[in-house]
Amino acid sequence: MSVGGMRAPLLCESTPEEEVEEEVEVLHNQQEARGHPSVGILGSGDFSRSLAARLLASGHRALVGSRDPSRLPGGLFPEGAEVVSQREAVLGAERVVFAAVFPEHYHSLAGLREALAGKVLVDVSNADGSGRGPGPEGSNAQRLARMFPQSHVVKGFNVVSAWALQTGAHGWQQA
Repeated sequence: MSVGGMRAPLLCESTPEEEVEEEVEVLHNQQEARGHPSVGILGSGDFSRSLAARLLASGHRALVGSRDPSRLPGGLFPEGAEVVSQREAVLGAERVVFAAVFPEHYHSLAGLREALAGKVLVDVSNADGSGRGPGPEGSNAQRLARMFPQSHVVKGFNVVSAWALQTGAHGWQQA
């Protein structure tokens, strides 16, 4: 999808259309000025921190969406990462949003369906609760695909630990 196509308002029933259009316009002007697409990350755990560091090092704008950004201590994320609400992270992301959210918190994503429409949603999880594979509801990616039918849900990074992502290929030794 082209950047121009992303200028269409991403509507939420609780937000007037004019406010959403203005918010999206400001966010996209900021990312165009930097020359790299903005990437959203839903979740504020170890993997999100490591992913934000890698995205920033690659010149991308990293928007980390938290259920409650005010509860996160300062300095938890690398300098340059923007810790915002989940909604702000999704609206600010041009094409790609990473989901680093445990299934027990999926309910917090329910209001983001329209904002995620047309975007790539990358499920980075391994957790299914049992440790033995997908449960009766399917894998986490399958669950996200059902929750967000207008998004392009893919599975990725689930075999990369937060530590490996943060330190890189030469930052570890095999025991």
